[in-house]
Amino acid sequence: LDFLEDIPLVAHNISFDISFVKNLCDRYDKEYIERPLYDTLQLARTFLFFHPTHNLGSVSEFFNISAIGAHRAEVDTENTGIIFQHLVYEAASYPLEVFSKILTISKTKDIFNKHLYINISNLLKKEGNLKTGLVDSKLEKPLFNNVFVSNGRGHLADINVEDVFSAGGRLSRVFENYEERKPQQEYSAFVSDMINEDQSYCAIEAGTGLGKSMAYLFPALKKAFDKDNEHPVVISCHTKNLQDQLFNKDLPLLAKALDVPLHALILKGRSNYICLTRLNWLIADGDSLLRKGEVESLFPVIAWLNVTQTGDLSECAGFWGHRPYRVAELIQSEPGYCTTSLCAANNGCYFGLIRQAVHESQVIIVNHALLMSNIDNPGLLPEFETVIIDEAHNLVDIAYNQLTTEVNLFKINAIIDIIDPTTSSAKRWTQKLEPFVENSSEMKIYFESLKNYCDLSRENAQIFFNDLTTIVAQGIKADIPYPQYIILRNLTEGFGGVFQQIQELELAMAELLNAVKGVLSQLENNGSTQDDLGDLIQLFEHSMDAIASLQTEIATLTHDQQNGWVYWQRGQYRQTRSGAKELFVSINGAPIDIADDLAESFFRSVKQCILTSATLRVEESFDYILQRTGLSLMDSETVHTREFHSPFYYDEQVRYYQYSGKYGQNPSLVADLLYQCHKFFNKRMMALFTSRQALNQVY
Repeated sequence: LDFLEDIPLVAHNISFDISFVKNLCDRYDKEYIERPLYDTLQLARTFLFFHPTHNLGSVSEFFNISAIGAHRAEVDTENTGIIFQHLVYEAASYPLEVFSKILTISKTKDIFNKHLYINISNLLKKEGNLKTGLVDSKLEKPLFNNVFVSNGRGHLADINVEDVFSAGGRLSRVFENYEERKPQQEYSAFVSDMINEDQSYCAIEAGTGLGKSMAYLFPALKKAFDKDNEHPVVISCHTKNLQDQLFNKDLPLLAKALDVPLHALILKGRSNYICLTRLNWLIADGDSLLRKGEVESLFPVIAWLNVTQTGDLSECAGFWGHRPYRVAELIQSEPGYCTTSLCAANNGCYFGLIRQAVHESQVIIVNHALLMSNIDNPGLLPEFETVIIDEAHNLVDIAYNQLTTEVNLFKINAIIDIIDPTTSSAKRWTQKLEPFVENSSEMKIYFESLKNYCDLSRENAQIFFNDLTTIVAQGIKADIPYPQYIILRNLTEGFGGVFQQIQELELAMAELLNAVKGVLSQLENNGSTQDDLGDLIQLFEHSMDAIASLQTEIATLTHDQQNGWVYWQRGQYRQTRSGAKELFVSINGAPIDIADDLAESFFRSVKQCILTSATLRVEESFDYILQRTGLSLMDSETVHTREFHSPFYYDEQVRYYQYSGKYGQNPSLVADLLYQCHKFFNKRMMALFTSRQALNQVY
């Protein structure tokens, strides 16, 4: 290694290469010379934040670098060097603010590429260039928007289903090789009839390939523009892929074909959006709060914020490549932020802005989780009367998730962290509170009580879950990596072994709540204006609500057993950083039958609702979905069902085989079966797996 002297090293995922080099040095008793290290993986994640994957092959392909000979040392080395040049150029296109934030959050961390970030930063300062980069980017980055606006001049009242979907209709003008599909026209006409009834609830099964998204979007637009309708039409789907397809592809195409004015919006749950206030706080304090890998996970976010218009974290693939779940929880929007004065300096961040825009929209596209959240938290959506639910076979499962109560140690600690004055993240609000603590004996008592009961609540929660984990471990298997469940038929028996620990936790939480209320009352009665202490008051109000809800949840799940509910303990063994297996336990509960809840809280609150999917019927009947969703409890005259067949000839074009052997889960057998099929048919194949582990074993 002497020939390297102290020259910098560049590699893709350089931590692996350097650990290998250091081991060699140790083995042969050679001195390892410290040198600047550059990692193209970190650079790719940061400055190609929009690219879905960042392995060497994928990044090479992105830059049109030949893959011939890939995975051979010489070719990979050359490709890494070329990639490095591309990425350095791209990095140099970013403004000083990006590098200032990266260097602030990694001040004491020994991160790769630090020399590069410092050098670019110094050059930008030397040139006095504060707003733009040293060069112009050569990369075209995908830009997304939350709002779609069409300025068409047409009138929907003059357009019918046949005008849109016939062979020479409006869609044929914007689709190449457009094919008329009679079932699509019939489906669209039926949806149009149903959503224009005074009251109508409908389950529609539409076969694959019918084109149902366009078929329900057209009547949805007509309904939204109806002169007698004052409310937006809500369209809900289960998957992000369908949400994005509807908003970014289908809706713009349809608006173009119809040439009509339209204001539409895609809305996701609050936690999907970044909070700039929380991010800036984390950047300021993150060097001491976060581990090295967590610090690096924020680099793509800092770069992405230079271009994003939505603040939707799912756009930033470079961030999620780190699996940064703890960091995500520290920067995502949450109650008390973005829609309050706390984020006024950032104009409401992103979620606050979209919450304002939602009231101007005629069509709102959401996911099932947000739609169901609106039941317990009204106000997430503006008032609406018409909703179309695609992928409706998933609706009940999502509703169950929303109505399921779960408590674990992480959740308890997260709630305590918000209000614990001793955490480093509390520095900002404790500094603001200090003058009141010093000048008021009552405030001082409440503040000391707050610190003490944060500690005691945290300690008692740890004891409770430690003891519960010991009990749960006896009922599950340590060699299974998946979650395992213990059903509790009687809460007294299920938690009898930790009853005292539950009581002590509840007592500590009650005292913590009293301390929070005490500090809040002192703040509200101190005579200062609301503007002076608005953020502090909101913080303590939010904490008070969170602690009160947590108290109710703990009681509900451990001793206040309710008829019609099911309770369970969930345990899952996970590998820790040290390589050891650790059991993580949560306590859970949910109503057994949510049909009444859905009928009363959701369906009766709207006038027209379409449930549609390619798979709604069971044994040729809609009875099951009607019972599960609660539609069977509605007035039978208002409930309708209909089936539309796929235009594809499955009976003639598809054969289905099911393996009936004894060892169908054996990965060697599955691998051999796939290989034999490939040899026999000699055609392209795609194999789908229900778990990543099974895929890896077969591979």
